[in-house]
Amino acid sequence: MCRPRFLAAWLAAALVPAVAARAAGPAPVFPYPTRTTTLDNGLAVVSVAFDAPGIVTYGTLVRVGSRNEVEPDEAGAAHALAHLYLQGTERRDKAALRGLGAAQCAGFDDDSTYSSVTIPSSGLATLVELEAGRLRNIPCDEGAVRAVADTLRREFERNRGAPATGLDEALRRAAYTTHTYRRPVLGTAAGADAMPGRAAALRSFRDRWYRPENCVVVAAGAVDHDALVALVRKAYGGWTRGGPPQAVPIEPRQDGPRSAVLAWPRPAPAALAIGFHIPAGNPADPDADAAALSVLGEAIFGVTSPLYTALVLDEQKVVEFTAGAWSTRDPGLFTVVAQLRASVDLADVRARIESALVQAGSESISPWRLAAIKDHLRYEFLGSLDGPEGLARAVARSLARTGRPDSWKDWFSALATLTPDNLQRVAARHFTTANRTVVTLAPEVAR
Repeated sequence: MCRPRFLAAWLAAALVPAVAARAAGPAPVFPYPTRTTTLDNGLAVVSVAFDAPGIVTYGTLVRVGSRNEVEPDEAGAAHALAHLYLQGTERRDKAALRGLGAAQCAGFDDDSTYSSVTIPSSGLATLVELEAGRLRNIPCDEGAVRAVADTLRREFERNRGAPATGLDEALRRAAYTTHTYRRPVLGTAAGADAMPGRAAALRSFRDRWYRPENCVVVAAGAVDHDALVALVRKAYGGWTRGGPPQAVPIEPRQDGPRSAVLAWPRPAPAALAIGFHIPAGNPADPDADAAALSVLGEAIFGVTSPLYTALVLDEQKVVEFTAGAWSTRDPGLFTVVAQLRASVDLADVRARIESALVQAGSESISPWRLAAIKDHLRYEFLGSLDGPEGLARAVARSLARTGRPDSWKDWFSALATLTPDNLQRVAARHFTTANRTVVTLAPEVAR
């Protein structure tokens, strides 16, 4: 995660006028001019004009993640490639980046790998050349693979004591039988141990997925689109397309409730994870229900919800709630995770969560509460647009899920038209017993 550096100035310049003008109706949620050009090799170039004099963020999105680990020996390949890509700059290039005063951010998930560099705009030509070299020449020789295997082992050691990681992995295994979302994003410890002997498999994965047609360059801030395209065409234009993409397996419809108990080898708080299959996070799809599911997460489990007030504040049975929809390229999950103070309360907490989900499908939310949640989601998004880096990240997230830089427009259009009846219909459709997967972690079981 990157620490916002422009938030205070942006709030003063944008949020206050927006509040003052509320009576005239909401302003566009993403009011910044955006242009897209696709090169002959399939590489897309997106620019976002933003008033940040002398500053530009240059981001690289690769629409590849653990979702693409189709072959049996590819578990953890996306995670390993992300490290190899992000660490692949040669020493002289790292020195050049430091000379530009670069601030770097990076991350990866089920569907994508993304990195960005924020620099003075005067260094953009140098940066484009450096980033093209890093992306087109990811090292997958045996020495680089051994080094990344050591990095992955250390990462797994750090995460070994985190029950939340274990719950996520157990929920994926139980909820998915076929789709590659069944695999943990980080891979597995066993996969990391086997990594030194998998250089050939990693090269195959790289050559299949790290291709120009799967990549997007996103630049935000003080950037001229035509000049940017000329720089990118020069640095990336000779990069050739790959072959036909490998098909990702389709998850069959869940036809009955599933459950699992996670045996944790060390003392840990009792916890509960519940998942429901939902459509892909493409708000342009009329059946996606993405906006409605986001509202339902806030309405049922948010800090102002009756369930949160009862279980967290009044009775103090639950330490923390997290809930919401996976916004994924393929059908994902709506998940609820509750960390409890005592395992003796697991049955009661689970029953009350399930009751609240059923109630959402049988009773309508009040119009004033729906309006408040809409405002909260809108301003939460606006607050994430904290300057060039935040803008580039928002566009990259949209591209990763839908292939379009502006899917937020569809999402907020759907949000604006939601009614209490819409929410009730969506809840009844998805929060069913047959579509439910439950994983519990109880310390007594682990012992």
